[in-house]
Amino acid sequence: MSAPLKSVGTTMSSFRLPSPHTYQSLKQRLKRTNPILWKNLPKENSGFASALCFLWENPDGAPREELIKYATTMPGAKIKSGGDNLQVRHLSTQKGFNIIKDGEKLKLVDLVSLCPSYIPTARCNGELTNASWQSILTTYDNMCVNCGSVSGQPQRWNPRIVTKLQRGHMDPRKPLSLSNCIPQCSSCNQQYKDKAIFNIRGFVVDFDKNGFKNR
Repeated sequence: MSAPLKSVGTTMSSFRLPSPHTYQSLKQRLKRTNPILWKNLPKENSGFASALCFLWENPDGAPREELIKYATTMPGAKIKSGGDNLQVRHLSTQKGFNIIKDGEKLKLVDLVSLCPSYIPTARCNGELTNASWQSILTTYDNMCVNCGSVSGQPQRWNPRIVTKLQRGHMDPRKPLSLSNCIPQCSSCNQQYKDKAIFNIRGFVVDFDKNGFKNR
């Protein structure tokens, strides 16, 4: 983040403009800090990517109007100057970036945490690495998706046991992967075994008392 300070549009406020290398730097940083955000990173030079790069270069935040003005300068931008079709909130709710409103400004909190209101509808199939497992734990606030027991604290229904979250299958018929993993405490994992299919919120969507693997 080394681009010089410049004025954006016709406003008197000065903001740090992204450099030609900002997007790739952001991409590399996300690969290390949060695999989910890395996979959700919008395409380069798109309106969303431009807005995200602009916010990253300006940690104190920027008004939405400034984001639109900058995004319209990108090659192939589909955003019309003065338009209202850059819905920055979608970067939070649909992509997971933790962007908050601070007065009249929008601010990117960091490149580690996920937006609290982000619930992915379809996580990509990918290898479940230690880094991606940590990202899943962050998404679920280090809680068992079924009973709500918090990692490192007494289990909700068996307080004699300290909660240690395990990698549970959403669908036991499929391999454990980034798109097929939810955090479960040992009690819930053993209780359900391969008998239940869950959605991403931990709700049972199908159940077989004999186990799905025996079908």
